[in-house]
Amino acid sequence: MSILPFHVQNLSLHYGGQSAEALSDINWSAPAGQLSAIIGPNGAGKSTLFKAAMGLLNAQKGQVQFFGENLDDVRGQVSYMPQRTAVDWDFPVNALDVATMGLYAQIGWLKRIKRTHKEQAMAALERVKMADHAHKQIGALSGGQQQRVFLARALAQNADLYLMDEPFAGIDAKTQDLIIDIFHALKAAGKTVIVVHHDLHSAEGIFDEVLLLNKRVIAHGAASEVLSETHLKTAYSAHG
Repeated sequence: MSILPFHVQNLSLHYGGQSAEALSDINWSAPAGQLSAIIGPNGAGKSTLFKAAMGLLNAQKGQVQFFGENLDDVRGQVSYMPQRTAVDWDFPVNALDVATMGLYAQIGWLKRIKRTHKEQAMAALERVKMADHAHKQIGALSGGQQQRVFLARALAQNADLYLMDEPFAGIDAKTQDLIIDIFHALKAAGKTVIVVHHDLHSAEGIFDEVLLLNKRVIAHGAASEVLSETHLKTAYSAHG
């Protein structure tokens, strides 16, 4: 039996102590080597699930395992790309600096960045067609370009599991096509990709698996089965 790259067991999380429920008894496993989407209405807990998994929020109950281990034991195998709106784009770094951040687990904190590291980061920028912008300040780039650079940082890490929160938000069609191509390349390489996604119309054409969420699991499985009218009505009319 293969080890699951991402396994959520009985996960519950409340905001403000016990007053506001964000996630309720979530059980889900992402299939290895597949493209999975987490879909649901605003406030459904999609980003919260990622944040809890990455230890950025404390769950009241349950756990998340990565490849059968706790996150700290396999952190180098897991790449997390938060929402673009959560990033301080005025921070004085250029695109190459951001891509190089994906190598910090390999480099080590406060260690010298070597030429080989810069070459790896440049290769990642090349892959997202941003090498020509390597020395531009990240805040000077367009939304689509920033997202490409963020993706380059994830690719530079060469992880086995990619968690990406709304990578298609605020980008142009050309960048969207490039990201989809990269997703398929990652899948072909045996990587697992899990994406918080908001566009119901494009989901079935991009993803193999869907977790439909509204604070609790509404349905999960093949995209064509989960995104049925019945399931969507339940998810988008639920109030927790």
